[in-house]
Amino acid sequence: MTKFYDDNNKLLEITMTDDCTGASWEYEFFDVGTLPFNAELGAYKVEDVEYLADYAKTYADGTNTDIDYSTDGDGNILPPETSVSYTVTDL
Repeated sequence: MTKFYDDNNKLLEITMTDDCTGASWEYEFFDVGTLPFNAELGAYKVEDVEYLADYAKTYADGTNTDIDYSTDGDGNILPPETSVSYTVTDL
């Protein structure tokens, strides 16, 4: 699980799990190593946590237009085998 917070006083706790391996990989997906870290919150600073949650959710369900998904022989999108769970709370 990785945590994010924003200036709207929202906190996102999110886990993105590879359904094949069971590995969590939200840290890599959001490239958090480049983000400011708040040790008190244990969270990374972003502009909008709701946007991040939506971005991950649409990635996992195959509807994120920023992603080049694999397709089957008929051109149908093959969503990644990824599960997303998250909560957004007020700080």
